[in-house]
Parts: sequence; C-alpha cells; structure tokens
Amino acid sequence: MNHIKKSVKHLIWQLINLSLDIIPINLLKVRILKSIFKFKIGSGSSLHFGLRFYRLGNIEIGKNTVINRHCTLDNRGNIIIGSGVSISRFVSIYTAGHSHDGLFSLKISDITIGDNAVIYSHSIICPGVNIGEGSIVYPGSVVTRGIYCAGSVLSGNPAKVIKIIEVNNRSHLYPYLYAM
Repeated sequence: MNHIKKSVKHLIWQLINLSLDIIPINLLKVRILKSIFKFKIGSGSSLHFGLRFYRLGNIEIGKNTVINRHCTLDNRGNIIIGSGVSISRFVSIYTAGHSHDGLFSLKISDITIGDNAVIYSHSIICPGVNIGEGSIVYPGSVVTRGIYCAGSVLSGNPAKVIKIIEVNNRSHLYPYLYAM
C-alpha cells in the first residue's frame, strides 16, 4: 500500500512539473511558484522550462538569478540561491540522499549557493554543500560535500578547488545587480 502511495505522489509531481512547462511567460510562472508553491523568488529572477521540483516550499532565490532549462531542484531540504546567480542547463541540485550506515535511510541536508555564483551545465550539487559568493563550478563537476569560500573555482568528479579568484569589487561584472 505504501508503494502505491509513493507511485501516485510521484505521478502527481510529474504532472505538476509538466504543467509548469506550458506557462510561456516567466512573470506568470514566478507568480504561480510564489503563491501556490510557496517559493521565495526575488525580482528579476528567471526560471526557464523543464525545471523539476519535488515538493512545495523550501526554495529561496535572490534577485536577478537565472535558472536555465532542464534543471532539477530537489527541494525536500532547503535550497537557498543568492542574487545574481547563473545556473546553466541540466544542473541537478539534490538535498536528499541515502545514508551509508547499512540501513540506507533517507538523509536530508540543506544547500546554499552564494551571490554571483556560476554553476555550469551538467553539474551536480550533492546534499549539504555550501558554495561561496562568486564561486564557479565548471561543467560536469560533481560537488559531493563541503563548504567552499568566496571565489572558489571547482572542477572534477568529485569536485576540487582548482583556484581561488578575487571576489571583492566585482560590481563591473554584474552591473545589472548593483544598479538596483
């Protein structure tokens, strides 16, 4: 019986996610996500087609952030995305996974992505990761754990810091964000 309930729940969420794809106007989609889904989304943010969510709430997005097509946001835990963030196509952000204690029980950990971060396509962010302000995650990287300082450049599987870039006074890179 529990298996049937889970299957029905997953089917309902698939239908909800598909129904969001037929809304062509970003402003309308954002209003629906804010009012019905209880997401917190800052002004100027854009959420493209093909996004997948797991439940109501637990998502906070800052101003002028772009989440491109076909991204998965596993919001069973909290996902906090800062302002001026660019998340490319096919990025998966997971807040839940299974423990490795032999019981394979569900483990949920929140994710935070700092202001002005860039997450390139096909990257995977695993539960419990904090990505600092102005950080960059290269394409195809799998960020498995950790708290990364501002300006971290991450690459690989598992992702490692390959360098730290200066994030002070980067307003010339994001003039639209600092003009508000």
